[in-house]
Amino acid sequence: MNLCSLSLLLAILPFVSLTAVVADDGTLIDLTVVDADTRTVLPCRLYVQNTESGEWHFASSASPDGSAVEYKKQVGATPSVEMHTTLSAHPFRLQLAPGTYRIRAEHGKEFAPAEQELVVG
Repeated sequence: MNLCSLSLLLAILPFVSLTAVVADDGTLIDLTVVDADTRTVLPCRLYVQNTESGEWHFASSASPDGSAVEYKKQVGATPSVEMHTTLSAHPFRLQLAPGTYRIRAEHGKEFAPAEQELVVG
């Protein structure tokens, strides 16, 4: 397995780190959102979209104590969409095919959203 580390800035201070373990076939990714100052795992709202196809992806909890609630809303046939997963302060998992993804994490109004590109495969 390959180990890679991603950092996302959720505010000027503190920021959030995502640590991903990528399986050899490039499909299973385990992540956690962690406050850089306190090293505490944070709950978040997570948006994951394939930048090539526009397809949305949703995380699941990697912990038996965690929760992951999918939110999928589109206004009629318009491009207005809200697609995210609300995650508890636990590790979570993404099942992704090879490709390029935009990952956006939000943690309350007191933090600026963070966005990171992730290449799988």
